[in-house]
Amino acid sequence: MKKISLLMILVCLFLIGCKKQELEREEEKDKSYQDLKEEDFDVSKYALEEIPYVFVERLSRLDNYTKHTVGNTVATKIISYNQEIDNVYTADNNSKHLLTKSTSSLVKVYHEAYFKDDIIEYKEKEKDEFIAISYDDYLAMYGYLPYGYNLEGFDLSKDSIIEISKVEDKYHLVLNGEIGSNNVKIQMKKFGNLKDYPVFSKVEMDIKMKDDFSPIEIHFYAEYEVSLALLGKTKCVQDYIVTYTINE
Repeated sequence: MKKISLLMILVCLFLIGCKKQELEREEEKDKSYQDLKEEDFDVSKYALEEIPYVFVERLSRLDNYTKHTVGNTVATKIISYNQEIDNVYTADNNSKHLLTKSTSSLVKVYHEAYFKDDIIEYKEKEKDEFIAISYDDYLAMYGYLPYGYNLEGFDLSKDSIIEISKVEDKYHLVLNGEIGSNNVKIQMKKFGNLKDYPVFSKVEMDIKMKDDFSPIEIHFYAEYEVSLALLGKTKCVQDYIVTYTINE
């Protein structure tokens, strides 16, 4: 009888523990910034660890702006290969347009897309005709959209954020590149014509913004390894700057 009672107590304790974990997960899930009002976008109202999430919320609400990405990726295997990056994304009341160009002696990328209500029209060569495709099919091929609830394609979470600090007028963010990067890896594999998904060893961003979280600039830096058809496993360093222009 005592053995049965002890077993029942252990089962109850286990169930209570599970319920507590479930409630904690729900509380974490419910801590969303999607219901913020315009007056809530004030950097002085938030703890340092909240800043990236509120910033992503602000980005997701932008509807009339341009972001210009310029930089490069350097792949090193005996000798170095420099991949230039030049992306322009423009959104206004009438359209959302992306133009991506990336060139090197190894890979040449051209990607242009118009994001409409229910379809995306895209092409991979300047002289080609646009192809209409569903959002789901586009995401399956290219991983993520140039807008939406992400930071340079990365999904932010307590697990993915290693460190956040303020350095002068910028917020320095260190991410675990292997957490929340699935969509980024899909796009990198597609654009880079890689044999496999990249493996990140370092991902850092410096975010410059106004006090109302309006973006000014993001400096992105990453180190990773890729598998190229001609070179095999190759170490890469990606370094670029995203400049935001918000149209009033």
